[in-house]
Amino acid sequence: MAVAGSISHWTEGYGGMMPPSTQELTDVFGEMATILAEAGVDLILLEMMYLPQRIGLVAAAAIETGLPVWAGLSARSGSNGELLYFHQGQDIPFTEALEVANRPGISAIGVMHTGSPIAGSALAEIRKRFDGPTYAYPDSGTFEMPNWRFDDSLTPEKLADY
Repeated sequence: MAVAGSISHWTEGYGGMMPPSTQELTDVFGEMATILAEAGVDLILLEMMYLPQRIGLVAAAAIETGLPVWAGLSARSGSNGELLYFHQGQDIPFTEALEVANRPGISAIGVMHTGSPIAGSALAEIRKRFDGPTYAYPDSGTFEMPNWRFDDSLTPEKLADY
């Protein structure tokens, strides 16, 4: 059994607060990665990566620990069906986030917290650009802040169809 430590770059959600600076993010991501490594995790999972400008900061901090690092990217469909990175405020191609995550020191790249109908498309894009292991755990259910609702969860068979 392996234990993964998780780091995300999601810092928004606190109304009225200034966004953190690049230096603040670098410091915090470095501290989180160090704490996880010292706690004895076997790998670091970069969770729900969708802001290209932050992926590099998180990845660098995690890679510096010397542990295996898995990058989990999140995607959504645009109004014309194009595959976009998850951020709701900007229509930027998913491949842009993937290009930042696909770097030396990343052991696996996957898709997570992404609608099940588009997870396969996201994996296909990852496989075009990354020759290492891939993985997926798409959404099942509906997120209503601050909780998940699982009354419409996927069956294993439906997930396999996607």
